Amino acid sequence: MCDNCGSCEACDLKRSHKCINILANSEELGDSQHKCKLIYFPFKALAEPIRFLLHYCEIEFDDVRIPKDEWDQHKQSTPFGQVPVLEINGQQINQSLAICRYLGKRAKLTGSSDVEDLEIDAMADTINDFRGKIAQYHYETNSEVKENRKTTLYAETLPFYLDRFEEIAKKNGGHLALGKLTWVDFYFTGLLDYLDFMLNKSMLEDYPNLKEVENNVVNLTSINKWIEERPKTDL
Repeated sequence: MCDNCGSCEACDLKRSHKCINILANSEELGDSQHKCKLIYFPFKALAEPIRFLLHYCEIEFDDVRIPKDEWDQHKQSTPFGQVPVLEINGQQINQSLAICRYLGKRAKLTGSSDVEDLEIDAMADTINDFRGKIAQYHYETNSEVKENRKTTLYAETLPFYLDRFEEIAKKNGGHLALGKLTWVDFYFTGLLDYLDFMLNKSMLEDYPNLKEVENNVVNLTSINKWIEERPKTDL
């Protein structure tokens, strides 16, 4: 593996150490790495890509997990009444994609030009659209409407997106943009357990190149360690 692949232990260590220096000296984090707080519910879902990136950068943070039955007590303390929220030195930032993009920039998991960053951003937004369509089905409470949505989701939506994602991953050698490890690989992989939960199936069974995207992230030393140690949750 070369130094730019990000898929082997040597690249992982090299990138992580570089990222520590960038973050530890940043104005946002001040003089300490102990001023970050991630606020979410007690499961993976939308917060897991953020946790992946924080662990990849070896940033110490408070992993605040609010029980669902206590959410009403905390809702008004967030910027827009929603989580995840990343708090840095008391400043709260919402929107999971924006947070992942910020951490990706800090970790140098970006492109080398605005056009390359556009490719990453477009892929991330497309994945978010895909997640939204699955969530629309999963959280539907009307059983008749839900069944209709399920038919469309499994027959049309999933193959439409996954076939295209698979081709992109094949073209990029097991990555989702630029032929190298970028933050969108973390975003996609961090969401997989949540997507599988909502679908009640393993989504990547027939997509070897997307499975390679996942492996290129979860086999990073820092991510593998986090997966082994994190709280066990269904989603």
